[in-house]
Amino acid sequence: MAYIALDKKVSDVPEDGMTLAKAGETFVLLSSVDGEIYATSRSCPHAGAALNYGFLEGSEVRCPLHGAMFDVITGDIVMGPASHGLRCFTVKIEGEDILIEEG
Repeated sequence: MAYIALDKKVSDVPEDGMTLAKAGETFVLLSSVDGEIYATSRSCPHAGAALNYGFLEGSEVRCPLHGAMFDVITGDIVMGPASHGLRCFTVKIEGEDILIEEG
């Protein structure tokens, strides 16, 4: 499996918070939940809103536009109106570097 480094470091991800990161041309949402970092697609699949402007409570992110909720660990829909979940990326931490699996 090939991994690509993100433009953010572990210290850039607020504890129990979120930040936007970029790997090549791909934007991802990094979320910190209970000391672990998770990476998902950054846009709500319902209307394309940027989830990094949303709200993270525990492992659930709420879209700022229409209130859809997703689990950032599994990508699953918690509450509509979205019809499908988020894409999840496998995360690897090397020191302060955050990498995601390509593909």
